[in-house]
Amino acid sequence: MGKATGFQEFNREMPEKVPAAERVKNYNEFVHLYTDEKLNQQSARCMNCGIPFCHSGCPLGNIIPEFNDAVYRKNWEEAYTILSSTNNFPAKTCGGNTSCFFSNCTFSALRTAVTAFSCAFVG
Repeated sequence: MGKATGFQEFNREMPEKVPAAERVKNYNEFVHLYTDEKLNQQSARCMNCGIPFCHSGCPLGNIIPEFNDAVYRKNWEEAYTILSSTNNFPAKTCGGNTSCFFSNCTFSALRTAVTAFSCAFVG
């Protein structure tokens, strides 16, 4: 489940983005990757709820708590396997658009939703 107290210890941080004025000059990725430390912290925030509504919020049906746990444990092969089980294109799962499940994150009822799939650039 990541870290049992991760959601209390770490605030949600979204990855930085290249400014719009720079983005229009090319077709490169514009969402910066997390540092290894930030990636670990953000994946630690997932609470692995008893009823993870984030599953239904993901249009691909990704298994978000299990994926976040594998990322937290730095088990990249398992994380890839989890994404591959529901998605034919796991290397670009949601990309920078993680808002698809934020509103369904159980934690968002109390505080800011868990950040997921910003770390899903596994390919």
